[in-house]
Amino acid sequence: MIKIKKLDELYTVAEVADILGVSEKSVRDFINAGEIRAVKVGQWRISREAIGDFMDARSNHFLAKARTEVMNFLDRANPLVTGERRTLVIRDYHATNSCNHGTLVGALMQQLPENSNVQWRYFYDQNLERARHIFSGDYQVIARLLAQLDAKLEEGN
Repeated sequence: MIKIKKLDELYTVAEVADILGVSEKSVRDFINAGEIRAVKVGQWRISREAIGDFMDARSNHFLAKARTEVMNFLDRANPLVTGERRTLVIRDYHATNSCNHGTLVGALMQQLPENSNVQWRYFYDQNLERARHIFSGDYQVIARLLAQLDAKLEEGN
């Protein structure tokens, strides 16, 4: 038997978009892809439970994606193979586009000492508007790079 909820217990696409901080088109795309359960009653309606399930699923998806990125990076920079002591740092931040970050990353990479053991990967997720830097290597070099990165971000680069 289908349990019918009162319409005032269901959210519209616009309300869900506001809750999730995405566009109404994104919410409709999530519905059409089956990522958010919804019922069409004149317009799409979404339950609180469906919103929670969607957020849990997305959260786990991005945690799994982040873990995969890090593990792949570490596989290529395995300290057990080299015998070196290495530090791993992940720096995430909000970025509305990736255009200016390529220049920023290029400038900071030129700051690396010549025989540095630091490895650095940069990712940009357009859907989340998130930039991610993964550093592995000498702690002191990474600390200097992070300080410079933070200074550049504060300047607005």
